[in-house]
Amino acid sequence: MISCSKISPGSFWTNFRNPEMISTEINNGPYGGTTEIHWKGKTEITRGEVVQFAEMNGWKFVRKPDSGLSFSNQILERRFGKMENKSIQYFKSDLLTIDEDQGLETQINGFAIITSQNHQLIIYHHWGDF
Repeated sequence: MISCSKISPGSFWTNFRNPEMISTEINNGPYGGTTEIHWKGKTEITRGEVVQFAEMNGWKFVRKPDSGLSFSNQILERRFGKMENKSIQYFKSDLLTIDEDQGLETQINGFAIITSQNHQLIIYHHWGDF
């Protein structure tokens, strides 16, 4: 039971630049869940800073995001629509996202979206049933 070993997957992000966090929504149940956190930085939020924090907490940065990410992009686009002109970092978590109807699964289900001239960050993590 994955959900028993991870009370709130992705919640480690609440420790990232805590004073600049503007909203947090963590909704996890026995069959899946989401974590969505928004920041508005007083200084630039860099890709390197985000990747380093994620990797220190068990997420693995996907260095070649163009290969094999169609299901991962579906997860992201279901929540945010088309993500054109956004800086997106893809991460592999230790949890699966599954679409049983389509026979799809991925562990690349953690996303960092840096927007607004590198001063805003959205972390989105979706795991379990799609």
